[in-house]
Amino acid sequence: MLLSACRVFLGTEKPAQLEATLAQGRDWDKVLQLANRQGVMPLLYRTINQSCPQAVPQKWLARLKMLYLQNTAQNLKMTSELLKILDAMREASIKAVPLKGPILAQQAYGDISARTFVDLDILVPKKDVMHTKDLLLLEGYCPDLLLNQDQEKAYLKSQCEYNFNQKARGIHLEVHWQLLPSCYAIGFDENGIWSRINAIAFNDCSIPVLSSEDLLLALCIHSAKHWWGANTLKMICDVGAVLHSCPNLDWNQTMRCAGELHVERLLLLGCKLAEGLLGIELPEDISKKSGDDKAIRSMVSNILSNLMEGSKRSSMLMEGFSFWSLARERHSDRIRSVMGLALQPMGEDLQKVPLPAWLYPLYHIIHPVRIICDYGMKGREI
Repeated sequence: MLLSACRVFLGTEKPAQLEATLAQGRDWDKVLQLANRQGVMPLLYRTINQSCPQAVPQKWLARLKMLYLQNTAQNLKMTSELLKILDAMREASIKAVPLKGPILAQQAYGDISARTFVDLDILVPKKDVMHTKDLLLLEGYCPDLLLNQDQEKAYLKSQCEYNFNQKARGIHLEVHWQLLPSCYAIGFDENGIWSRINAIAFNDCSIPVLSSEDLLLALCIHSAKHWWGANTLKMICDVGAVLHSCPNLDWNQTMRCAGELHVERLLLLGCKLAEGLLGIELPEDISKKSGDDKAIRSMVSNILSNLMEGSKRSSMLMEGFSFWSLARERHSDRIRSVMGLALQPMGEDLQKVPLPAWLYPLYHIIHPVRIICDYGMKGREI
């Protein structure tokens, strides 16, 4: 039912097919639970309400509507905060591009109420990270990690985001300067990204956004960071919505950028999932290339098996190793990704075990010990 609703929303399936599915009867509480867990509750409500509201119990539809309106109110609050922060950054001459969140909802889905999100993400040039931190402190934000100057310097070198909270307004904001931490061995074409920035009209103002090609690649890379294991259907819908809303996507440029970063397989994996589950039509050569890749077929099978199990997964450290050993096309990148995941220090390591800068190499030992102690080999996602 969830897949059918998502396909109808994206226009790849006729509403009559969804209505036929609904007519078979369902465990409606389970449907709602899965929709919330998979992050597609707004798509479920909007599709059913617009296409076939008579096909479901009206009490259940009223409950779904209430959740949808609550999500919309939260989205509006966070959108207002995002626009406020972007204005402050513009006045401070800091280049900033919002990622995901309300801007992705508008850019790919055409409506900020069509997507769930729990935080705000902003991309800035690496040289402006500390300037951005100072601005956020003035706006009442506090960093999640309390690091001294030496720790902060080491953190910025190895990580990709700095997280902040505004407790009074209940806002979590992530400042990014690249797409993934350095441990994943994926370069970041900062000059290329910023040279291809576009803009969309949003709330009577112009908001900078990633180009459609960069957005698609960024979504596939971000989802790979989570092994396509958290809100799987939502992540696939994001990719599908971008592909559906950008019929003139420059595939040559997209594949060229992916090739330069050696993440072509990550891109093709996301596209294959959108094609297989959502019926998104891909160019023939892209569909064939992704279908011919044995590693992609294996990853798709694993991801879909976990999705169709219908139970909440607990992310496992070994699963991360397995995913990244398949996800990279070059042998050297596979080794670097797996070793980086195991050994690269994280912010929690720096905070839990404060060390002077000259002892930073010890964190490469502290990190795996902490992960095993905190989470075990079958713990929650790291």
